[in-house]
Amino acid sequence: SRYMVTERKTFYLSPVHFTPYVSGRERIDDQALARLVDSAYQEAGIRPEQVDTGAIILTGEAIRRDNARAIADLFAAERGHFVCASAGHNFEALLAAHGSGAVALSAERQCRILNIDIGGGTTKLALAECGQVLSTAAFHIGGRLIATDGNGSVTILEPGGKTLARQIGFDWQIGERITTAQVDRLADYMAEAVLTLVQQEKPAPELERLWLTPPLGSAKSYDAVVFSGGVGEYVYGKEFKSFGDLGAPLGKALQRQIANGALA
Repeated sequence: SRYMVTERKTFYLSPVHFTPYVSGRERIDDQALARLVDSAYQEAGIRPEQVDTGAIILTGEAIRRDNARAIADLFAAERGHFVCASAGHNFEALLAAHGSGAVALSAERQCRILNIDIGGGTTKLALAECGQVLSTAAFHIGGRLIATDGNGSVTILEPGGKTLARQIGFDWQIGERITTAQVDRLADYMAEAVLTLVQQEKPAPELERLWLTPPLGSAKSYDAVVFSGGVGEYVYGKEFKSFGDLGAPLGKALQRQIANGALA
C-alpha cells in the first residue's frame, strides 16, 4: 500500500535561515539551530507533539560537517516525529527533479528534460524522460561557496569556492575585500562551467575535477531544461534580494548566457 496526496494546505511558511556554524564553520551550531526550530513552532502556533510526520534531510555543504548527522538524529527524536535522512548527491538530484515538476512535465509532454538544481554548495542534475529519471549526477558549484559582508569583505569561503576562484586567478582569503566586478567575473565563470558540464562530453580538466559523482550517463541532448534550487529563483527572475553571496550574480549570469544562446 502507499499514501496518495489528495490535498495540500500551508499552515505556516518560515523564512529561509542560513545554517549556523561554530569552530571555523566545521561544526553546526546545535544550540542556534534549536532556537530556530523552536521559534518556528512558536510562530506557527503548534507543538512538536502535534506533528504526525515530517522529514529532516541533510544536503549540500552542511552534510560535510562532522556533527551534522548527530544533530539531525537528535532533532528527529526530540522535536517531532521526523524521519532523518542523509540525501547524498544522487538522491538529492532525484528529489529536486520531482520537486521542481521536471519529472511530471517530461511525462506530460513525453519528452526528455534535464533538471539543473543549483543550491548553496552543489549543483545536482537529473535527466528525466517520459516520467522516468534516467540518471543523476552532481558537481561542486553553488551560490554560497563564497559570501561577503556589506563592506565587500569575504566572510564565507568554502573549499569549493576557493578552488573556483583560483581557477580564474583569485587567491582570496577570509577578511579580504573584493569588488563587485570580481564577484561578477567569478559568477560568469561559474555559469559557463555549469553550462559546459551539462553539455560537453569532455570538458577541460579543471572543470572535470568539479564532479562529485560520475557524470550523467546518458547522451547530452535535451528537449527542455528546468532550473530549480535557490539559484534557480534568480535564473527565472523570481527572486531579487541579495544575500551577499554568489546566488544573485550566478543566476543573472546564467540568465544572460542562456539568452545569448548558450543552451541552443
